[in-house]
Amino acid sequence: MIQFVASDTDSNSDQNPTSPRFFWQVYSIYGVLITLGGWFFGVLLFERFTQDAFNNFQQSTAEQATSYSRILNRMDETSILSALERLQSPQTRVDLISADGRRFLNPGFNGARTESDPLTLYPELTDFISSGAESTYTNFELDLARSNFPSVTRRFFSSTNDTQYLLRISRDPQVLLSQSDAIFESVLMLGLIAALLAMVMGHLLYRRINRQFQVLTKVAVAYSEGDFSARAPKGMDVESNLLGEALNKLADEIQDQVSEIHLEHNRLRVILGGMRDGLIAIDDLGKIVLINSVMSRILGFEIREARGRYLSDVVKDSEIIDLLLNTLKLQRPLEAEIDLGLGQSEKFLKAYTSPLIDYGQDVSGALIVLHDLTQTRMLENMRRDFVANVSHELKTPITAIRGIAETLVDDPQMEHELRQKFMTKITDQSHRLSNLVSDLLALARLDEREKTPKTLINLGTLIEERITSLSKVTAPEKMARLIFDKPEESIHVYGEEEELRQAIGNLIDNGLKYTPRHGSVRTVLSSSSNQATIRIEDNGIGIPEEYLDRIFERFFRVDKARSREIGGTGLGLAIVKNICLKHDGNVEVESKDGKGTTFTITLPLHTDSD
Repeated sequence: MIQFVASDTDSNSDQNPTSPRFFWQVYSIYGVLITLGGWFFGVLLFERFTQDAFNNFQQSTAEQATSYSRILNRMDETSILSALERLQSPQTRVDLISADGRRFLNPGFNGARTESDPLTLYPELTDFISSGAESTYTNFELDLARSNFPSVTRRFFSSTNDTQYLLRISRDPQVLLSQSDAIFESVLMLGLIAALLAMVMGHLLYRRINRQFQVLTKVAVAYSEGDFSARAPKGMDVESNLLGEALNKLADEIQDQVSEIHLEHNRLRVILGGMRDGLIAIDDLGKIVLINSVMSRILGFEIREARGRYLSDVVKDSEIIDLLLNTLKLQRPLEAEIDLGLGQSEKFLKAYTSPLIDYGQDVSGALIVLHDLTQTRMLENMRRDFVANVSHELKTPITAIRGIAETLVDDPQMEHELRQKFMTKITDQSHRLSNLVSDLLALARLDEREKTPKTLINLGTLIEERITSLSKVTAPEKMARLIFDKPEESIHVYGEEEELRQAIGNLIDNGLKYTPRHGSVRTVLSSSSNQATIRIEDNGIGIPEEYLDRIFERFFRVDKARSREIGGTGLGLAIVKNICLKHDGNVEVESKDGKGTTFTITLPLHTDSD
């Protein structure tokens, strides 16, 4: 039993590839919230302090303006100007303005200022004069105070000359702004320190929690990988202990269930794998829940692609889909024969369906079993076609011989020349009948697949002998030119000499029959690293492309009339195909109608190590 123990190394997030991701997801949110909270409260504190400072600054300036106006209202204008001159300082500006705001009465710090219009220099005086208020305050805010000095403007009457004046006092807020900036920096620094401390504490808390969850995560990962012997340790906090105990109990139950499921699965896999029929099962929603390899081969898809998908997404044949859906609907077994077309191939299937019954005796799905009848049907068709073809091919010469013989018997006084002509026809039909029987016997021997003694054969010598033999039995005036490209080195194969002689001879003879006298039949012998190749090329009438796939079928003829005229049985190429397959080789054909034909035989090459 494996028991995971929490340790300091477990808390290292580098040990767990999923920990940094989770850490930064949680920690970044936590850090952002702490930073935003610190910024919010820092700004709030800074705004409060700044507002209080400017309120105090405004109050002190207003008190100063009130004090000055009380002193100046008992002086005449000359004394007032003299007093204002003494009140001026680099930090405080005092302006005496006429009641209508049109002119300065004292020069202040800038002598040229007396020539300026106070209403242009201080636009706020316009509203103040028209309002009739006793005093007004300007620029007592942080942003405005940085560009313009805060000021207080107050009305007062001179008791000596009964004249109204405007007294404007503006003070330099530099000290206040410096204090404000210092407080902002302090608040910002304290906020950063608080955020850092909070994040450090949060990191320590995260490590403590993460150390416990890493242990439990390892246990869960072990379960997901099929290792139910892993156990969560005790000694953590109460909540983690409860979760660990629940995981351990769950592992025990799952382990028992998995063992039972594995046993049932192995039994089912052995049963399905041993079946020769295709099987597929669906649930009541039409999803595939079970399928065997035979069914995947019949329908042409991978088992992994089918399981869990809807039947209509995988199976394209509507008959199979309808059978299963009708079984679900009718809730009774069905059977049918299905002609399944798959591209150029065709399969004949016998289908049996049955509803699936659950523990509650309800139909929870349907099952179909497909028995492949394709091979049986093909053999039946081949046997039927073969019997029909053999009967037809035998009947033709027999009928001809019988008819001629009856003619000869009925007319004993027939002329000698006509009698000889009829006798020649009987001989030709007898040869044709003999060739047909010989080819049938050859095919029968090849179909038996009996092991015949194999010898080492020199293909070059065998081909030369066969060409020489064909040259002797064919009239030179009717025969196309025979060419043999023989390699410099001998090429040897293991095989049955007479069968290979017949296969090569059939192809060369076939080329002679369908190539005009001025044409040629070329035989090319070559070899590669592991096989010998015999190419027989002619420039005869060729074969239409639509017949190439059937050219090696028994009794198949492209031009039946021409084939019978030249004495063909329709079995020559079928014999060639069977001989090549018997020798672990193959034969292929390439042709274009009217441009000639090329047959290629490939055979395993004999090597010194054989």
